[in-house]
Amino acid sequence: MMSRLRDIVMNAPLRIDIDNPSELKLLEIYLNLKAVFKDIKIERTRHGYHFTAKGVKSDIDLRYEFGDCSGRIYHSLLRGGDDVMFDYKGKVNRYGVKINKNETIDEMNLLCLPFVSRIPRGYYVKRRR
Repeated sequence: MMSRLRDIVMNAPLRIDIDNPSELKLLEIYLNLKAVFKDIKIERTRHGYHFTAKGVKSDIDLRYEFGDCSGRIYHSLLRGGDDVMFDYKGKVNRYGVKINKNETIDEMNLLCLPFVSRIPRGYYVKRRR
């Protein structure tokens, strides 16, 4: 049982987590990943983006080179090299559990972001209330 669990964790796909990126940093990471790997899944999270390269085994060196979150790399080194990425996160409050789910977006949605614009960011970014 333990060896099967270890195989699942160690053979996980390459997943890159970017927290609060600028538009240029986001575009740089996407284009670098797309140049090396052809099948990339993009998810928008509450505070950033997750990139998943399908068919590629997760590796700490690759994650570092492509700009993964430094905190995740540090914890992976402490845990022996495994990769932890959450698809769902929840928060308990007095009304129950609020679950935040990642939103899958396509490449055109990412590339159509107004990277350089004279329009203030507040006009096209949804504000939290």
